[in-house]
Amino acid sequence: MKSKKILVVFVFLILLSILFSVKVFAVEEYIDRTNGFHFKIVGNEITITGVEDYVKVVNIPSTIDGKNVTTIGSHAFDGRNDILKITIPETVENIEDFAFDGCENITEIKLPNGLVSLGGYAFNNCKSLKEIEIPCNLISGSTFDGCTKLEKVTFTNNVTTIGAGIYFQNCVSLKEIYIPSSVTSVGYVAFDLVNSNFTIYGDYNSYIRQYCEENGINFVATSGQPQEEQKPNEEEQKPNGEQKPSEEEQKPQGQQNQEQKPTQNNYKSNDKTVAPTILPKARFINYYNTNNNICTNIKYNFL
Repeated sequence: MKSKKILVVFVFLILLSILFSVKVFAVEEYIDRTNGFHFKIVGNEITITGVEDYVKVVNIPSTIDGKNVTTIGSHAFDGRNDILKITIPETVENIEDFAFDGCENITEIKLPNGLVSLGGYAFNNCKSLKEIEIPCNLISGSTFDGCTKLEKVTFTNNVTTIGAGIYFQNCVSLKEIYIPSSVTSVGYVAFDLVNSNFTIYGDYNSYIRQYCEENGINFVATSGQPQEEQKPNEEEQKPNGEQKPSEEEQKPQGQQNQEQKPTQNNYKSNDKTVAPTILPKARFINYYNTNNNICTNIKYNFL
């Protein structure tokens, strides 16, 4: 009798463990019949896994059942060349591998500013995509492989790293890539196999200019041009002997002493377009009114 009780308890524990493991490891997937989205719940967050075939314009919601949509799952819209437009909410932080692979008719897409990761081949063969703004570091390669109409790429100031891997392979129409000074690292072959006519735009004093020079990539400075390369004004171009003397310099020295009432502005002009006049060294003799000890005149004795 005792052995039977032990056996029953043992079987009960086994069944309980099986049920518990199913509860822990099972992936709960749902379909939002109202909007047509397929999704799963991960913790307290939502991952979009797909959409019904009848949906051609995709407006991903920021929340479902009170939970934030934070991830677009791997292959979520893979092969949906019938989708014309996709809107992604600001709550999305992750776009996984192959998420939009083969969405051939999407011409533009706005990535959320809070995006943290963008997976490999995420926009593979999006052949109608013409422009993209990237707000996160690129780590996985081949993100935009086969985007044959892509012309302009802009990295925002949130980006610090463009990792190793070919990100724009077969982007034969690419002409402009804008990279901010916040980028301090570009990995191996990041811009290989790209149309040779493309140009990278950035700050003159940034790391990206050095990267372009080392890798033979066209670079155009959009800011930060060094002082010595700026065009000098006409007065700076003339030799010292040809500079036109001021009216005060043309007067006899005695007349200068009588008429000049110097102030601080006699020695430092606020007008930066006028070349400074270099005066000879002088010592100052102050005359005071003995009644109120206020300086009433300054006389210059030139050495």
